Amino acid sequence: MKLKSLGIIPARIGSSEVKKKNIRLLKGRPLIYYTINAAINSNLDRVIVSTDSIEIAEIAKSLGAEVPFLRPKFLSGNKSRAIDVISHTLNWLKVENNWVPDLIGYLQPTSPMRTKNHIDKAISMIGSKFDSVLSVTRVKEHPYFMFKKNKDNMEEFIKNKNKPERRQELPDLYYSNPLIMFSKYSYLQKVIDDRGIIINYRNFNPLYINEFDGIDINSEQDLYFAELMMQEYQNSSLKSQKILAAG
Repeated sequence: MKLKSLGIIPARIGSSEVKKKNIRLLKGRPLIYYTINAAINSNLDRVIVSTDSIEIAEIAKSLGAEVPFLRPKFLSGNKSRAIDVISHTLNWLKVENNWVPDLIGYLQPTSPMRTKNHIDKAISMIGSKFDSVLSVTRVKEHPYFMFKKNKDNMEEFIKNKNKPERRQELPDLYYSNPLIMFSKYSYLQKVIDDRGIIINYRNFNPLYINEFDGIDINSEQDLYFAELMMQEYQNSSLKSQKILAAG
């Protein structure tokens, strides 16, 4: 049986480091464009932008997303939690539309490399066994070689007498990435009252992604690097097309 799926795109107007981050231009388009475009062209049944901003709401509507409400200010601060944003959206849909999804994707606009293929893959991976699907990326800087401050000194973050010295001998480790965060409604209902975590870290199916796809925009530097990488990807694609045409 096909699961009813919902994509929630959280996009408040405030940002602690990058002003109006969610609508800052990236290669000539608002940052939120890339997430909306991927979502509405995917197999998601509905795509809703949750925002506290009329400006963002108008942009999102023009790009094809639903914006049926403005998010309350008390859910739009720096300390607002994802589970509260999801709960507010689900309650609105249940009361106003009598519609309850089976699967919810929390699609932050700060992941511009997300494509419809990532989303469709996540939908296909949920199955009956898992509560969640989460994108993960292999760590580049291994925690074995990290330190933490101890008063005025530094000490090893992980103390182990038998640490390997060669990178090839290190255990494979991965970190969670916000590109894909999907959970079943049945799981979210269990954690909403406790304002819990939107991903069940004890029962999720990992979607492995590379560093390029996993770019997460949180600073001016991130925007700069994303622009460069997008341009490089575009140049490589054009070059490949020319080679194929010439052949």
